[in-house]
Parts: sequence; structure tokens; C-alpha cells
Amino acid sequence: MIPENDLWVAATCLVHDLTLASRDADFKAVEGLRAVRWDEAGTM
Repeated sequence: MIPENDLWVAATCLVHDLTLASRDADFKAVEGLRAVRWDEAGTM
């Protein structure tokens, strides 16, 4: 289950057609969300 705060972040990205940069695997469950993995050094 995706935490509520993550749902708000995902919804904001979807509405504004943004790509999400995150290390959180929960976002993979959001259909239509463009996400990239943010690495430990803070770069994509």
C-alpha cells in the first residue's frame, strides 16, 4: 500500500505532467507516473 503522502506527490506530478525523481519504490505502483531513480549522490 502506498502511503497517503506519496499519493499526494504522485497526484501532483500526474496533474502537472512532471517526472518524479525518487528512491522510493512505492511510486512504481502508480499507473501513468513518469519516475526516475534518484541515486545516493543526489544526481539522476
